[in-house]
Amino acid sequence: MPAERELAERFETSRTSVREAVRALENFGVVEVRRGAEGVRICNTPREAFAELMRFHVALGHYRPAEVVEVRAALEANAVATVASVGDAEVLGELAAIATAMDADRIDARRSTSSTSASTTGSCRRPAMSSPPCCTAAAGP
Repeated sequence: MPAERELAERFETSRTSVREAVRALENFGVVEVRRGAEGVRICNTPREAFAELMRFHVALGHYRPAEVVEVRAALEANAVATVASVGDAEVLGELAAIATAMDADRIDARRSTSSTSASTTGSCRRPAMSSPPCCTAAAGP
C-alpha cells in the first residue's frame, strides 16, 4: 500500500485519520502492518474480514439480518454455478460432501430445538454463530 503521507494527500485527510483507518483494517484482518521498509500489506486471505464487517454493520443497524442472508444466498448460488460450470469432478464431489454435512447439521439443529429433552441428537461440525459483544449487552442511551 502507499505510504501514510500519500494516502492522506490522495484522500485529503490527516495522517492520523489514515493511521486509524489502517489500524481498523488490521483489526479486521484485511491488512498486515509491518514496521520498516515493508509498511502495510494487504493480506492475501483476510481472516474472516468480511464476516466481521457484516456483523459490525448489522450490530449498528445498517443492515437487517434478512438482507445479509439474501445477499449471501445470491453470492453462494452464483459461486456454486460458477464452480459447477468448471466441471471438475473432484471439486464437485467436495461440494456435494459439504452440502450433505450442512443438511445434516440443519436437521440436527431442528431436532435439538424441537426436542423437549436436554440431550442433543448430534454434534455440530461447525461452531454456532454468536452475536458480537455489542449485541448481547443492554442497549445504551
